[in-house]
Amino acid sequence: MAGGTPDAIETVNDILHSVGKKVIHFGPVGSGMAAKLVNQALVTCHAQAAAEALFMSEQLGLTQSIDDVERLADMLSSSWGQSKVFDLVVKDYMAALVIGKGDKLHDLPTQAPLRNLNKDMSCVFSDLRAVVPPDSADDAFPLFSETQKRLDTACSPGFKDNGMEQSISNSPFVALMQPLRESIKKLD
Repeated sequence: MAGGTPDAIETVNDILHSVGKKVIHFGPVGSGMAAKLVNQALVTCHAQAAAEALFMSEQLGLTQSIDDVERLADMLSSSWGQSKVFDLVVKDYMAALVIGKGDKLHDLPTQAPLRNLNKDMSCVFSDLRAVVPPDSADDAFPLFSETQKRLDTACSPGFKDNGMEQSISNSPFVALMQPLRESIKKLD
């Protein structure tokens, strides 16, 4: 994701390819960063959705073991719900299960720490507020806005280096899932 004049991009093309597999020129200076922010907004929202999907699968009794998580990941790998981000989040989730942390949230290495995702979404909103009236950015981009709020909460002291599954721990989703899980148990 590069921005600059075509001549400038051509001049640094070898350097750009040394740090990335694919280089796409988006236009003048700043447009590469704008494209990166679009990508990071999607990555962060996908990570939030993947974490919630894993939590949902847990609440529905689908992921009680590593084998169960692998089965779910295998099913999703050939379904419309598949995403590269889900694959990363599920790796963190499975690592937590293997390590055996009781709450699966603390002291685990992750490829996408909350602090990075939060920084990215802060940049997204900073740029959005420059082009959309500041008071309407939250209304114009409700999913991005809600994801940013969840990250702000999840990045409380001591948790900013954790993976995306940390963003679920204080979610209203926890309370919403309990009645559904109880209903499903009654069907069994």
